[in-house]
Amino acid sequence: SLMPESNYILSALGLVFLMVMLVTHRNNHAVLFRSFVLKHQNHGLVEDLRQKNRITENWNATLEARVEQRTEELRNLVEHDALTGILNRDGIVAWFEHKKRSDALLDYAVLFIDLDRFKQINDGLSHAIGDEVLRAVSMRLRECVDDRHALGRWGGDEFLIVLAAPHEELHPLVETTVELAQRAVNQPINIVGHTLHVGFSTGVAFSSGRNPSISELIHWADLAAAEVKRSGRGSVHNYDKMLLTEQERRLSVTQALRRALSADEFYIEYQPVIDATRCEIIAYEALLRWNSADLGTVPPDEFIPIAEESALIVDIGEWCMRRACQTLHDNTEIPVTTKIAINVSIRQIVMPNFPDMVSRILTETGLASSRLVLEVTESIFEKRQTSQISAVLDHLHAMEVGIHIDDFGTGYSSLSRLHEIHVDAVKIDKSFVLSMDENARVVIEAAILIAHRFGLKVIAEGIETPQQRAELRAMGVDAYQGYFFARPGQLPCRDIHWKTDPDLPT
Repeated sequence: SLMPESNYILSALGLVFLMVMLVTHRNNHAVLFRSFVLKHQNHGLVEDLRQKNRITENWNATLEARVEQRTEELRNLVEHDALTGILNRDGIVAWFEHKKRSDALLDYAVLFIDLDRFKQINDGLSHAIGDEVLRAVSMRLRECVDDRHALGRWGGDEFLIVLAAPHEELHPLVETTVELAQRAVNQPINIVGHTLHVGFSTGVAFSSGRNPSISELIHWADLAAAEVKRSGRGSVHNYDKMLLTEQERRLSVTQALRRALSADEFYIEYQPVIDATRCEIIAYEALLRWNSADLGTVPPDEFIPIAEESALIVDIGEWCMRRACQTLHDNTEIPVTTKIAINVSIRQIVMPNFPDMVSRILTETGLASSRLVLEVTESIFEKRQTSQISAVLDHLHAMEVGIHIDDFGTGYSSLSRLHEIHVDAVKIDKSFVLSMDENARVVIEAAILIAHRFGLKVIAEGIETPQQRAELRAMGVDAYQGYFFARPGQLPCRDIHWKTDPDLPT
């Protein structure tokens, strides 16, 4: 009886197991089906992602190329001059640093090229024409420099050429490049109906020695170019250490000059001018002196040119004129016929309303205009400013102010040009008096002859010996000045030994 029950149980269990297996198989089939579906979906998703990734990569590559291109364009803008297309300051520095990294064995030379009198083109013709000149010059300089070297515009009318070569080749390369550049730039430039001639001054600095930076080399070459400008323009000058010392000194003098007037550091000494016939003092020349709190005593030959370059001479000159006129007027020991001679520069003369300033000083000090003499250099004959200067001097002449040409025989003028500007006397430069050789005598005798023909007086300065005095007297000079008579000092001059000198002409 147990067997049938066991069979029933086993059958039931088998049926249950079969049901379980059927359900499980169905579930597995569903899972497997879903797996196939998911696999297909995943494959599509992966392909889609790959496609989008390829698109993104293409975009990135395109973007990187555009960024690189734009970066290069910006670098060109930053490192190249907008007007001429050549390298600018940043470009020169970048080129130099790259060149040094790529070849450490090369030496370098910097040519600092400063166009001469370029301001005249800008002022006289226009800045637009000036820009065309700069473009033309840069194109011509490009022809003198190959890819191994660099050409740049430093600013304004200043250009740089940086040459890179082995040490033994560098100096000949500099000479050749300068010659090529001068030949190219000196050719006439034709712009909108104008034929222009442009020259330049060149300063050169070499990197031999302690391997200086490009900034130092450019600074040195700039100093050398400035020295060319001061000595006459158009030539070439190599940098040496003295230039840096001189520049530092000039900077110190310039800074101290700016404080000197307000600090009351200037004073005036007076040197008498003696009539050659009567041996009387007919005038005193006012000589500016400077005792700087920072630099000590600074010679006039040093500080006056610096004052003229920096325009400080205008205020200093006005102070000097006012002080000298006041001193002469207030000194009752000096005859009222005695004059005061004051040096004025071209920069002062061309200053607006210069005659009005002179008139104001005469009114304020009470000095008669006929007692004032202004001494100017031969640069008044420079053609660029002749008409303007002539108008100013005519105005002063109408005021009865005397005009003397100082340092005559050393500058722009020829004797035949004395009629171009109204003057009253010429002062023969002391260099002719001191040498008194055959050539100097010819110049002095010619100056006396021509000046007297024009009705002008002749004053000889720099007389230091009785022999010079006697010889100049025989030549016919009208007045003397120099250490033989008196050194510069205070007013009035009390030692009049020349009046009792045994060599006194009768």
